[in-house]
Amino acid sequence: MSHYTFEALGINSTLFGMKYLQQMNSKLHSHSFLEIAYVVNGSCEHFLNGQRTELKKGDYFIIDYNCVHQYFCTDPNGIELLNCMFQPVFIDPAISECNSFKNLISSYSININYKALTFDPSHYVFFDEDGQIYSIFMQMYDEYTKQNIGYTKILQSHLSNIIILTLRKIYDKSFDEKFSLTDNIIQIIKKRHNENNLLKKICDDIHYSMSYISRKFAHDTGMTFKEYQTNMRIDNACRLLTTSDKKTSEIAELVGYNDVAFFTSVFKKKTGVTPTEFRRIAKNNT
Repeated sequence: MSHYTFEALGINSTLFGMKYLQQMNSKLHSHSFLEIAYVVNGSCEHFLNGQRTELKKGDYFIIDYNCVHQYFCTDPNGIELLNCMFQPVFIDPAISECNSFKNLISSYSININYKALTFDPSHYVFFDEDGQIYSIFMQMYDEYTKQNIGYTKILQSHLSNIIILTLRKIYDKSFDEKFSLTDNIIQIIKKRHNENNLLKKICDDIHYSMSYISRKFAHDTGMTFKEYQTNMRIDNACRLLTTSDKKTSEIAELVGYNDVAFFTSVFKKKTGVTPTEFRRIAKNNT
């Protein structure tokens, strides 16, 4: 079985690439990146993690990291595919360690709770009923081929739009009612993640006990309040490192750490590199 990288596919960038191709039969293979494939014309069989699906014009689907799939075309002309291949960090530099579609959609940039989806979107074929997704794809392909000034920003925006519009199709609206308290707390963390003793402050404001909120938050999100707040702090630090010239000590204070050494330790534990190394890597990838 083959395992494809950007380099193996002849894509110069390590973060994003698009290909418009005539797809015939393919070998069983997997990727070290995320892919969204759109069927522009034709039909064929598609096997994803052992599940067979008949693809037709207007279908599109998401291939997660290391998912095994294969095309089998009985038509000698095959199918026309528009492929978008990307690393999550292309959408948001703060998620450099992200290696799954699930983690991407839960990130700050997309911000959709995976638990609210009715099924795993990376194991399903979606249909573009009104051509909206195709239109965005073609705008992306035009930007990608011309590469005029600012094209990466436009690509990031279009790609985020495709993901969000797709997830709307499988979003369980009743989830909002079940988890409204937790979602409200999450919104508070996003705005006030740099505050100390935030859990106590929130509980005092909403008149719930800390033990109850701690249990409910961990049940609804799969992580403790402290873990979520720390992730939010580090996410914001990553954005400041990539979008500003502020010193590490300034950024540490802005996200809630008075001790720079402790901030650096937490940052490295979460990302695998120090803040200085992260900034250097991010600049090299732009």
